[in-house]
Amino acid sequence: MEEFFDIEKLDKYKGWLKKINKYFNYNRVSITKLWTFLTEQLSFNEGQYYDLKLALMFLYDNFIRSGNDDDSIDMIEYVDVERLLVDGLDTNYEDKQMVLSELLVIPAFLLQEQGYNHYGDGLIFNNLTSGLDYVVYDEDEVDAAYDEWKDNYVSDSYLEDLYDIEYYIDMDMDSYSMRELIETQVDDMMVDYSEDEILERSGYDNVKSKLMEDIENFNQRLVDIESEIEDLNDDIDTIESEIEDYINDNDEGDYDDEIEELEYSLESIRSEISDKESEMEDIESQKEYKQDELDNVLEEATDELKETIESDITHDIEQDPLDYLTSYMGFSYSDIIEYGYGDFERDRYIENMFEDYERGDNLGTGTEEEIDYEGVTYFIYEL
Repeated sequence: MEEFFDIEKLDKYKGWLKKINKYFNYNRVSITKLWTFLTEQLSFNEGQYYDLKLALMFLYDNFIRSGNDDDSIDMIEYVDVERLLVDGLDTNYEDKQMVLSELLVIPAFLLQEQGYNHYGDGLIFNNLTSGLDYVVYDEDEVDAAYDEWKDNYVSDSYLEDLYDIEYYIDMDMDSYSMRELIETQVDDMMVDYSEDEILERSGYDNVKSKLMEDIENFNQRLVDIESEIEDLNDDIDTIESEIEDYINDNDEGDYDDEIEELEYSLESIRSEISDKESEMEDIESQKEYKQDELDNVLEEATDELKETIESDITHDIEQDPLDYLTSYMGFSYSDIIEYGYGDFERDRYIENMFEDYERGDNLGTGTEEEIDYEGVTYFIYEL
């Protein structure tokens, strides 16, 4: 029989119950409220008064179903109380309540279920004697509860606050965001270069010089050919004048040979002029080709320099993408995930980063109590 309860004082206890009913205007109150009344208003806190408080709490919790029924109090019999105290106390309370009662070594009626759950399906009880809350899980509930805690913890935490989070961010070098980042960095670098710097850095400065030299040589050759053609035209004028003089004095055909020779020379000069004009056309064509190359050399140099810079940046990032984005770019882990540079391997993090021996700290305030009761293992945590 419970040590606090003196069965010989049952009538005295019943008298107190009637006073309690009257004090509360014959309205049944919660066990918590009754505890507060007996503790704070009546100061039943030591010795025989503490035992009286426990006895009244026990009777009230087990026999008083409404506050306006003094007849029910009169009907409380010794045999009913004795049977409940000796044989059947555990039948009036949940197994989880009895387990916690056994752990704390206090009567089960001093543990009030709070009406809401902790993580998972654990039941929360308030210890009226200390004011502390406890949650109780059976062996089939505790793993699911811990999984729920893990999931909530990760969801409610900033990525930067998660321990060793850097090992669980999977960077994606092929993502659109990463490609766009690299392109932006290339463009930012290119805008600072002058045309001459672009040509020099890409190795196209010599190409440009050679093209300009070739074009200048073509221009000089064209000038030379034009001068040569002009001289040849002067020779044609001279020869045609000589031919005309010979024709005027050739009444008897004395100058036929001279005229024929001069006409042959004239044809040779004209043929030479035609060859030089063809050469000019060929040079103009080559010059035009070289000019096109010169006009495009900056674009080609720009494209090649961009490719080189992009390759260098890509190589730097690939060495350690996470460190590059955090140390060089100033991104947070949250930024990296939000902007699509990588993915947080949430499931793998949860699987690897939380151990069962930490359940006491995570589901409660530090200690995990394990108790076997009626063939079932229960886990208890102070909240």
